[in-house]
Amino acid sequence: MSLPAHRWSHLLQEFSQMFCVDQAFGQAAGNLGVVLKDRFSVDTIEKINQDLGASAGEFLADLPAPESGSEGKLLVASADGKGVPLIKRDTTKSAAYETAKKNPRTVGVLDILHALAYVWEAAGLFCPGEEERKAFTRARLLRILRGEVQGVIRGLRRMGTTRKLKGDPLKDLNRICGYLEKNSCRMRYDEYLRRGYPIASGVIEGACRHLVKDRMERSGMRWTLEGARSMLNLRAAFQSDYWRLFLDDHIAKETNRAHPNADLITDYIPLALAA
Repeated sequence: MSLPAHRWSHLLQEFSQMFCVDQAFGQAAGNLGVVLKDRFSVDTIEKINQDLGASAGEFLADLPAPESGSEGKLLVASADGKGVPLIKRDTTKSAAYETAKKNPRTVGVLDILHALAYVWEAAGLFCPGEEERKAFTRARLLRILRGEVQGVIRGLRRMGTTRKLKGDPLKDLNRICGYLEKNSCRMRYDEYLRRGYPIASGVIEGACRHLVKDRMERSGMRWTLEGARSMLNLRAAFQSDYWRLFLDDHIAKETNRAHPNADLITDYIPLALAA
């Protein structure tokens, strides 16, 4: 009969997770109850999510690499440090996990729009008019794009001294220059552009909002590390073209685990009962 090992049918698992990948667990349990005319506890929905989430993580990790002929000459994978609000006891585990996952081939790139915001703020310290401020910002941004970030920093500090900035304006200038100095190793835009790397993160930030924030950062939410990982695995599968393929793969593996000897009765035909 290909029944799962636990009491939740494969159809119930699928329906419940189609609700909870987009809704809070309590709301998902309520809506599932309306559809199936029954009552389901939040614990049930969460347990199914953890089990299916672990399975989804394995499925996504095992997807084959694209054929070389289907890829372009340059393949760039973008990532953004989007956070998930974790319960306190799991924050240290998350930091250790992320450190272990770092790839030495990763190239850190500061979003050019972040740099632009700081240059624009610096322009406001020296330029009273909007047009003058725009020209000031444009000139320094072009220098940064040419790889001259250190020259821009020195120029800003020199202008602060020449203009005799004091008090809050001086503090703001030091903060701006400190930011640019700290991130200068990630502002080699001339090199990035020459290699064809993206220098703005709008696409990946949009994906992070769609995949992560819309579900994980609702008011009052706090996640365990494993719970967050399970939910994100399922959302990634659900929002991709692999959802049906994942479910079929999951059911096949669960059936093999629950019924390892099912093939022994493949050709079995029960005897007809006597009338």
